Amino acid sequence: MIASRQHIWEAMFSIMKLLIINPNTTQSMTHKIGVAARAIASDQTEIVATNSQNGPASIQGFLD
Repeated sequence: MIASRQHIWEAMFSIMKLLIINPNTTQSMTHKIGVAARAIASDQTEIVATNSQNGPASIQGFLD
Protein backbone atom coordinates (compact mmCIF):
# COMPACT_ATOMS: atom_id res chain seq x y z
CA MET A 1 0.00 0.00 0.00
CA ILE A 2 1.35 3.42 -0.98
CA ALA A 3 0.80 6.28 1.45
CA SER A 4 -0.87 9.38 0.07
CA ARG A 5 0.88 12.74 0.15
CA GLN A 6 -1.67 13.94 2.70
CA HIS A 7 -0.90 11.01 4.99
CA ILE A 8 2.85 11.65 4.72
CA TRP A 9 2.37 15.37 5.40
CA GLU A 10 0.24 14.67 8.48
CA ALA A 11 2.84 12.26 9.84
CA MET A 12 5.66 14.75 9.29
CA PHE A 13 3.90 17.70 10.88
CA SER A 14 1.89 16.09 13.65
CA ILE A 15 2.06 17.41 17.19
CA MET A 16 4.97 16.07 19.21
CA LYS A 17 4.40 15.34 22.88
CA LEU A 18 7.39 15.57 25.20
CA LEU A 19 7.21 14.27 28.78
CA ILE A 20 9.91 15.64 31.08
CA ILE A 21 10.27 13.74 34.34
CA ASN A 22 12.22 15.56 37.02
CA PRO A 23 13.43 12.83 39.43
CA ASN A 24 13.38 15.09 42.50
CA THR A 25 10.38 16.34 44.46
CA THR A 26 10.82 20.11 44.08
CA GLN A 27 7.76 21.32 42.17
CA SER A 28 9.19 24.84 41.66
CA MET A 29 12.21 23.41 39.81
CA THR A 30 9.95 21.18 37.71
CA HIS A 31 7.90 24.26 36.79
CA LYS A 32 11.07 26.14 35.74
CA ILE A 33 12.16 23.18 33.61
CA GLY A 34 8.77 23.13 31.89
CA VAL A 35 8.90 26.90 31.25
CA ALA A 36 12.39 26.59 29.75
CA ALA A 37 11.36 23.69 27.53
CA ARG A 38 8.26 25.55 26.28
CA ALA A 39 10.40 28.60 25.48
CA ILE A 40 12.45 26.67 22.93
CA ALA A 41 9.93 24.10 21.70
CA SER A 42 7.94 24.65 18.53
CA ASP A 43 4.29 25.60 18.69
CA GLN A 44 3.49 22.05 17.59
CA THR A 45 5.18 20.52 20.65
CA GLU A 46 3.22 19.74 23.79
CA ILE A 47 5.43 19.87 26.89
CA VAL A 48 4.40 18.01 30.06
CA ALA A 49 6.73 18.45 33.04
CA THR A 50 6.25 16.33 36.13
CA ASN A 51 8.27 15.30 39.15
CA SER A 52 8.52 12.40 41.55
CA GLN A 53 6.16 12.30 44.52
CA ASN A 54 8.75 10.52 46.68
CA GLY A 55 12.47 11.06 46.92
CA PRO A 56 15.01 13.78 47.59
CA ALA A 57 14.12 17.45 47.30
CA SER A 58 17.16 17.93 45.08
CA ILE A 59 19.71 15.72 43.38
CA GLN A 60 23.25 17.07 43.53
CA GLY A 61 25.13 13.97 42.48
CA PHE A 62 25.23 10.18 42.37
CA LEU A 63 24.92 9.88 46.17
CA ASP A 64 21.43 11.39 46.10
